[in-house]
Amino acid sequence: MAGQEIDSWSVATALLCNAVDLQQRRHCGADEPFETGRVFTPRADRYNQITVRTNRYSVPVRLIGKRVRVVLHASHLVVYERHGSGPA
Repeated sequence: MAGQEIDSWSVATALLCNAVDLQQRRHCGADEPFETGRVFTPRADRYNQITVRTNRYSVPVRLIGKRVRVVLHASHLVVYERHGSGPA
């Protein structure tokens, strides 16, 4: 860039493009939080366990026979009793 002049037209164009990009990201929901884990819906078996991928996890006895919602993250998982409710 040494020796190149930056005219005011280029600066104004760059600022306008950045403003338009920011406005478009706001409209597409880019600023809203999103789920980063993978979602599964296993059914708790008679031994009060669920299987997520190849691993088995214990759940409360009251969930036997019911489907639960599981969000699997890189280092942990969260089990929800019903869609949208708190963790089991």
